[in-house]
Amino acid sequence: MWAKTFGELAKERLNGETFDWAIPQEFFDQLGGSPAGHVVWLYEGPGMWGVPFPLTLKGWILLRIHDLKFGGRYATTKAVGQEV
Repeated sequence: MWAKTFGELAKERLNGETFDWAIPQEFFDQLGGSPAGHVVWLYEGPGMWGVPFPLTLKGWILLRIHDLKFGGRYATTKAVGQEV
């Protein structure tokens, strides 16, 4: 079986929710590492507000480190499809 692309993974994990591959520059800089393909920006409701959402375990780890450094709560268990 072929590995899933990041696009297929996003469609599967986000189930039709609106998201963007681009994340705000300031947040990108705070994450460090290379979040491309591992973290997307998930919009909440019809407005422009959103939150980072990890698609992969690497994305979850990057957000968990961010949470510890900056006091956030972005590393959710929903992200990788299992309890982490």
